[in-house]
Amino acid sequence: VDFGAGKGLVNILKTQIQGASLAGGWTKGDKVVSLIDFAKQSVVKGDVGTVIGPCARDDLADKADRVRVDFGAGKGLVNILKTQIQGASLAGGWTKGDHVVSLIDFAEQSVVKGDVGTVIGPCARDDLADKADRV
Repeated sequence: VDFGAGKGLVNILKTQIQGASLAGGWTKGDKVVSLIDFAKQSVVKGDVGTVIGPCARDDLADKADRVRVDFGAGKGLVNILKTQIQGASLAGGWTKGDHVVSLIDFAEQSVVKGDVGTVIGPCARDDLADKADRV
């Protein structure tokens, strides 16, 4: 990773970095749902895609308000407005950005029952057997 002038290049573990925030607070890898039909690429309301980065179209005046989403085979990449997508449903029906209240104490990280947190995405721990049931 290049951290810029005076800091140089660092070979860093994937667990030591996170995606920089893009338009709408999205980050690379976020699963999103289209709120619009985009006939040019056969995207319809409800299609699920993956944010892959910032808008790639320099010719768009509202480029800063868009993210690039991969809607998969036959639909491809769309530089979509942040208001035209919402978070895909995660475990328990939660979506990225939802505010939640802990129902348990989790001493390992000083979380106590009643603490308020924000859902940031699906579970990132591949070693957990119940990963699909976690956020």
